[in-house]
Amino acid sequence: MRRQQSEKRKSYLPQMRLSDFEVEPTFLDQGSFSNVYLTKYGGKTVCLKIPRDETEELLADSSQQMVLENEILSSLDSDYIVKALGAGQTEDGKPFLVLEYVRGGTWKDLVVNASLPAFSPKRQKISFLDRLHKILQLAKGLSYLHHEFKEDALLIHRDLKPNNIAFDDSGNLKLIDFGTAKLIQRSSSSDRNGKLQGDTFAMTGKTGTMRWMSPEVFKCEHYNEKTDVYSFALLAWNLLSLKTPYDQIINELTFEKFVVGEGMRPPVPRKWAPALRALLEACWAPQHQDRPPLSEVVPALQRLVDEEAARTGCTPGADYAARCCGGGARSA
Repeated sequence: MRRQQSEKRKSYLPQMRLSDFEVEPTFLDQGSFSNVYLTKYGGKTVCLKIPRDETEELLADSSQQMVLENEILSSLDSDYIVKALGAGQTEDGKPFLVLEYVRGGTWKDLVVNASLPAFSPKRQKISFLDRLHKILQLAKGLSYLHHEFKEDALLIHRDLKPNNIAFDDSGNLKLIDFGTAKLIQRSSSSDRNGKLQGDTFAMTGKTGTMRWMSPEVFKCEHYNEKTDVYSFALLAWNLLSLKTPYDQIINELTFEKFVVGEGMRPPVPRKWAPALRALLEACWAPQHQDRPPLSEVVPALQRLVDEEAARTGCTPGADYAARCCGGGARSA
């Protein structure tokens, strides 16, 4: 077993102590590498993220992931990325992170609640326009990671899934988990707009969650930022259709046979705009080099949002139902 890495490491965020928090942390959620708690700091509710420690090996892995996440989050500055507020160490040497509390629910919550029967009091009605707009926000956040945040490097998220995307009180999207993200130095043959990118890199295979995982990652091949483009397409389809992709596939063998081997993809309704169908099909292309960069996906999605807004006579936003009463909303 690997020993715990308890020595003090450099933090790029303001240093905090557990005694700085104003209320006792209460458990909120558990991830692959960490437990998340709610507490208060400076009068505001915040999230406290602490490595899981069920085994010594898990603690070592979790602590390493958290140190890397600290370094990554401290350098990110985007409206579509959760804000890191501070970092520190527990009395027994475990690193922790303090993040803004994004209280509007996750992408998964949104899809589940929008899928409920009309008579359900928990049903959350969301227009096709607002779905497109949230997908556009996701594309902008990912485009920032791939093309904007550093001149000489790009950041691959590597674990895009509904639980790793959240919304604030106003419905604005935030990417919330960077525990498996990978910083890659940009090659001299690529530019920040993604026009010439094509290099692939040797990284850990099968990183992420199978349903949302690109074929090249599943096969443990070299990959690049286009793995995020593939996952993005599945998330877009998930919100637009309010369905789970590959819901009949329950194990790795069937996933490998149908999705990876035969190129199976979710069905795209014919009633969706041809440009939208073409964009999804390009983004989940089997070969990474055939997928467009997010810097091209963003303007394509913006055009689709503008066209849907013109068709319905509405503008996207959290108060869509109040302003437009769903009168021009297209059903998925």
